[in-house]
Amino acid sequence: MNAKTRKTGATKEKNKLTKIFKAVMDDDDFKKVEGLIENAAFMRVSLRELQRNIQEYGFIEVYQNGPDQSGTKDSTYLRAYNNMLK
Repeated sequence: MNAKTRKTGATKEKNKLTKIFKAVMDDDDFKKVEGLIENAAFMRVSLRELQRNIQEYGFIEVYQNGPDQSGTKDSTYLRAYNNMLK
């Protein structure tokens, strides 16, 4: 997913969440949570992208550090996904 697509997706998510929260909050309270809504929208789009990458590339990566050191580790996508969830 490129940056433009990610931004468009985040904007759509933000608009959905804004509609929901504006229906149940007054303007002062909504202004207090507006930044959280933007973060939640970004995170939702990012997590979806990471999920797709994990499904495509898997949970494990093989690494090679020189001729005598190789193995497997958690994939970069999985680590980013888990960190974002924290």
